[in-house]
Amino acid sequence: MVLPIALVKKASLRHFDARDSSGCPLPVLNSDEIAEFELDMLQFMLSVDNVTLLSGWRAQLRDLIGSGEHNRSSEKVTRLLDYGTWGAARIWRKEDTPNDFTKDMLRNFASHFLMLVTVDSQRAGIRQVLKYSYHWDLGRPTGLERLQAPLLAVGALRRIPIPADQPAAARSYHLEFHTQDEFECAALVLPAANGDPTVSDGNVDVSNKPMAHAHATYSDEPAEDPYVMVRLPARGLWLAATLATVFTALIFGGISYLNYAKDVWTNAPEAAAALLIAAPAVFFGLIAAGREHRLARHALGFLRALLFTCTASLFLLATSIVGKLDPNVFIVVLLVLFWWHFLLAIALLGGRFCFWIYVKRQIKTLNVSTPA
Repeated sequence: MVLPIALVKKASLRHFDARDSSGCPLPVLNSDEIAEFELDMLQFMLSVDNVTLLSGWRAQLRDLIGSGEHNRSSEKVTRLLDYGTWGAARIWRKEDTPNDFTKDMLRNFASHFLMLVTVDSQRAGIRQVLKYSYHWDLGRPTGLERLQAPLLAVGALRRIPIPADQPAAARSYHLEFHTQDEFECAALVLPAANGDPTVSDGNVDVSNKPMAHAHATYSDEPAEDPYVMVRLPARGLWLAATLATVFTALIFGGISYLNYAKDVWTNAPEAAAALLIAAPAVFFGLIAAGREHRLARHALGFLRALLFTCTASLFLLATSIVGKLDPNVFIVVLLVLFWWHFLLAIALLGGRFCFWIYVKRQIKTLNVSTPA
């Protein structure tokens, strides 16, 4: 038995997966098979509207339906609905006009993929829970999003809109969002359904991956799309960058302000002093090396830059000791680097605390409720 489960907006969908209530995979028809079903549906609806289709119509509309491009409001679709022509070909007679329902169906097929799955016919008539998932492209970050990287690095929220696929078509609409390990879900917000929005805080799944889940019931399609708010967690690269910055500030501050500390470092054998300083510098450099998902690239890139700053500063201190830098210049270098890393540490810790308070209040304002 073939069953339609969703109209998904035409875009670059990856890792599409559909499963039944027991977790078994549901076979999904390919694009050619789906296009044939859609053409049969259009043929039936146009016959109900007493619209006479002309020869060759199927091959012409196959281009509209099977294309992966979003064509809902294109000029060609408008001419098709108003005049019955697709390009240079005529699809139906000039004097025939489809009703509004059929026109909406054509617009939907032009802008969405109709996902069809095969279900065991013995389960027909039994209420089932069907679950499908896919990855979609968020597009390239804007200039403003790049400038927000320092704020995201210390815990600011990033709002990500989520495409809603006919939430009113299901008896109970459930939405589950999974993100990469570099982020955590702060809140998942469903648009208002006869009242206030449905808001759920973030959690982790059975594999300890960050996720959020919310559900609601809709009688009509909501005017807005759901969205999720994600942030960098207080662990991982943020924790490493904070500890590295604090450690570097303590090294420079101790040498600058503790009595006899500078003499101990400068009078120690050069190789031993340089090794003691270069070892953590190498460690910080190894932590900074790595790759992350594009969604977190700019925020984590800022933290990696801080780690490289700590590495470069410690190497500069080691070379200053080995090279017997002029004492007056050495003091200036120590003070400048100490205050630089001290202020960075304050920004990382203070920014995290301030955004933690802000996010907590913002989510509380949204009336967070954990779904059953």
